Amino acid sequence: MSTEYLLKKWPALASINIFNCDSTLLKMALKSDIIYNTLCELPDMPHVGNMRCRGMMARLEVVQEIWKERMGWKVARYMRRRGVIIRPLGNILVIMPPLVTSGGNLTLLMETLNKSVRCGNGIK
Repeated sequence: MSTEYLLKKWPALASINIFNCDSTLLKMALKSDIIYNTLCELPDMPHVGNMRCRGMMARLEVVQEIWKERMGWKVARYMRRRGVIIRPLGNILVIMPPLVTSGGNLTLLMETLNKSVRCGNGIK
């Protein structure tokens, strides 16, 4: 093997090694459960629209019929005041944390999201 070949492949091989040594995929399954379980608590609310979740990625739509326009931004501002930064896409909140996010930080993210959405019209 040439040196050039190894230099091109080294980052990918190093990443695979980290995944194997740190049990990244096993930990990811536990973390995705945190996201899924939190989202399962939200459908009871009338202002929660379509939700989708796959692994560590999720999206939540806040419905405009109940809330005023730009509700996604209001939820994001509420979350930011509580130390969690999220960028909405209109009235859709996308959750896509890094794989290395700790369980504690992920729980904080999802609890803050839950509280923010539950505040409804009280968000200013």
